Amino acid sequence: YRTDPFTGKRSFHRGLDFVSPKGSDVLAVAAGVVTFSGKLANYGYMVEIDHGNGLVTRLDHTCLLACLFQLGL
Repeated sequence: YRTDPFTGKRSFHRGLDFVSPKGSDVLAVAAGVVTFSGKLANYGYMVEIDHGNGLVTRLDHTCLLACLFQLGL
């Protein structure tokens, strides 16, 4: 459980959050295909990478530059 950044209440969170200083490089955990890159409500600028076999990495709240990735790369 953690404090939900949108509601301020404690709630279950299935993902793992990693914090880094502003301006840090954004790196994928493995090779994959970018399936979404852009701004999404409640997530800010986001890059989603499909690594295959059901593994997906979602990089939320990234800066605008991280969304310069193109779909399918």
